[in-house]
Amino acid sequence: MIIWLSCLVNSYCFGQDFCRYLYDEKICYEMSVSKMLLQSLTLTIEDFERELQNTVAGNLWYALEIETKTFLVEMHNTSKENMLELQRQWRAREDVDWVSPISQEEGYDFGYTHHVDVRLKSVEDYPVLLACAEAYHITEINYLYSDKNPLVYVLTLPHNSEKDASVVANELHETGLFVHASFNPITLFPYGGPSSTQIHTGDESYFLYPNPSKDFLYVDLEKKVHTQNTIAASFDIRLYCSQGKMLRQTKAAGGTVQFDVSNIPGGIYFLHVYNGMLSTPQAFKIIINH
Repeated sequence: MIIWLSCLVNSYCFGQDFCRYLYDEKICYEMSVSKMLLQSLTLTIEDFERELQNTVAGNLWYALEIETKTFLVEMHNTSKENMLELQRQWRAREDVDWVSPISQEEGYDFGYTHHVDVRLKSVEDYPVLLACAEAYHITEINYLYSDKNPLVYVLTLPHNSEKDASVVANELHETGLFVHASFNPITLFPYGGPSSTQIHTGDESYFLYPNPSKDFLYVDLEKKVHTQNTIAASFDIRLYCSQGKMLRQTKAAGGTVQFDVSNIPGGIYFLHVYNGMLSTPQAFKIIINH
């Protein structure tokens, strides 16, 4: 009971902005007054265009399917309050999986999914995670297999969750029970390009897109060297299932690597990028959704 209460005592109130923690620093973003991101496994682009023509938020500007069953919706003649109300209405629908506001970071639009990543302090803290998940009615918990970051779990919020991923992640982080908790961002390329996940780690920057993936997953490798000596990079890229079994592997010196995931069942997977100059890989969560 104490653990359950601890998970709820530090309540983060979602308003017109949303925030996340990076290395214990709380960073807040201004929500777009006209755009939102959402996913539906059943609706089509025609459904959105038909239903959004006349809404409380104003007239539809466009609805763009940026990835399989993931839609970028932009309105005009609207306001922040109306966009929040529209997001609330769509989040409550049975045919919508998740809804996200959109903001900007480093010049890119980004939103987030219904997943929360939590890193435990020790293996003994798993019952604490279970208790907190129960407080949010979360039943889907997956272990993120990572050599560098063991003890990381992915929580999937249930449909019609009272709180979205940003709120849950912030509340879990603020309890102090875990090393960190964060929502899973989706970065959008400009001009309505494919959805992607951008990861910055030290001197390395990777683009993974599209995420979620349907047929092919692309890994765009970019190496930024901040020394006077140029060292050739060698990458070993491996795709694992949630049980730790390696499904795909390829090696590259850079550029863009393509993985065929068309015959892999839908679900959560993990991509490990080994840089030949580093002893440990970077591990990233991938969603396959046919």
